[in-house]
Amino acid sequence: MGATTYAVMAAHWPSASGPFAKPMNEIPKVVFSDSLASAGWGETTIATGDLAQAITRLKQERSDGYLLAHGGARFARSLVETGLIDEYRLLIHPAVLGAASGSSSRRSPSSR
Repeated sequence: MGATTYAVMAAHWPSASGPFAKPMNEIPKVVFSDSLASAGWGETTIATGDLAQAITRLKQERSDGYLLAHGGARFARSLVETGLIDEYRLLIHPAVLGAASGSSSRRSPSSR
């Protein structure tokens, strides 16, 4: 993950509860950033420098070569550009932005 995603996740998960909290807090994490000075959330390492070299090293260190990436579009684009992604598994979290206005929010679904 990049520094922005790390900041959001590190602010949320340490005090979170629920079925995902424990694994998110225990899994080793790597933050790819040339600007982040420290990372205090659980088992977190900061990787600096060339992204492709860091990914190659991490894949070699893992016996299964499996890495999971969390992040936004900019981080995903950077990963794609390395040419080192073996498999894509996309999770999409749908969101509705905005609010209903006027009488449309008061009508029953059958009358719309």
